[in-house]
Amino acid sequence: AASSRSAGESEAEATMSSKRSRGSASSSASKRQQVVEIVDDYDAGPSRRADAEGKAREAADYMRKIQQIKALQNDVIFTGKVSAEEMNSLVGTVMRYVLFRTGQHKSQPIPRNDIAALVTKKYPGPARQGLTKLVIAKAQGQFADIMGLEMKELVRRTESGEASATRSYILRSLLPKRYQEAVAGPKRGKERERERQEKSLLLVILMMISLSGDQMTEAKLWEHLGLLGIEKDTKHATFGDTGSAMLYRFVRQRYLQKVAKKSDNGRVWLYQPGENALDEIDQMSLSDAISKTLQKGHNMSEMIEID
Repeated sequence: AASSRSAGESEAEATMSSKRSRGSASSSASKRQQVVEIVDDYDAGPSRRADAEGKAREAADYMRKIQQIKALQNDVIFTGKVSAEEMNSLVGTVMRYVLFRTGQHKSQPIPRNDIAALVTKKYPGPARQGLTKLVIAKAQGQFADIMGLEMKELVRRTESGEASATRSYILRSLLPKRYQEAVAGPKRGKERERERQEKSLLLVILMMISLSGDQMTEAKLWEHLGLLGIEKDTKHATFGDTGSAMLYRFVRQRYLQKVAKKSDNGRVWLYQPGENALDEIDQMSLSDAISKTLQKGHNMSEMIEID
């Protein structure tokens, strides 16, 4: 009997050992298979490798932009004395104000004077020399580092095209375009579709102004918009607003600027590109968009992406 039990135990141990060996082999094979799958995923073909390399470049550009923005504060000269706690409080106040104004009026730049008032109210006189600029630079760094946003400074141009003393700020996403839709979510995606439609109209207006020598009279602009079915006081079926309301919105957002000019027939109103448009769209991209439009067959919203 003892011999029988011993034989049975030996057989059971052999069976368990065999199962462990198979389990270990199966686990090793599974791990090897996973490694093979990962390698296969990367090496599936040139298009996938190119996509991976493109993402790596985008990530590097993203981090480089953040570091450049954070370094802006190093160029500011401030000789006054403000404690770290007070400085953090000022920076936080500016950031909250910019976020609030952006939420209220999207795409509408915030005048620098409005932001500066938050600092000068607490630190008037000589003590504020350079302080406003430092607080803004620190806020820009925090927006980039924490939220992936650029608090971009816009410079208004004079009628002759020279930079004026008027400054304003607007928040732009630093994320690559491919990720902005995913972060926005489905609801925000619908809003972006509506915005894209409006920005397509804006692009058409900017192209018409560009072809007219970077300025166009109000009468001539309405003449061209009328050919597109956009009337001053009639709500448009797609845009859901009157032509006047849309132009007013573009001016408030500083994509367009409306200036008065004297003529033999009295005062004439001219439309020119605003600083927001000049910052987002370089002349080469605009010229390329005009060329593609004249060649036909191109979707307006696909030619230039406007935030």
